[in-house]
Amino acid sequence: MLRPGTGKVKAEAGQIELLLMNLALAASDAAPEGRFSIETSAIPSEGHDDGYAMLTVNQHDARHNPVVDLPRLDEIVRHSAGEIRVSSEAGTVKIYLPK
Repeated sequence: MLRPGTGKVKAEAGQIELLLMNLALAASDAAPEGRFSIETSAIPSEGHDDGYAMLTVNQHDARHNPVVDLPRLDEIVRHSAGEIRVSSEAGTVKIYLPK
């Protein structure tokens, strides 16, 4: 679900495409018969005037956590001055990108 008002992020379009493709493939591998969702939301931040856009990828019916290329994803996210969090809950990855 892409929420209106999330805003634009300070990142290269090609890097975001690569990020989404990697997350979608990892989610698909972890739950080939299941499904996954991608959600966006705006997150305020005291240290950043415009806050962050949060991108959440959730796996549904996952048998295990997604096997993502964390070093590559981390490189993409850090290049945009963001951060990545992988939840201990099966199949949840959250990415914060500055707006």
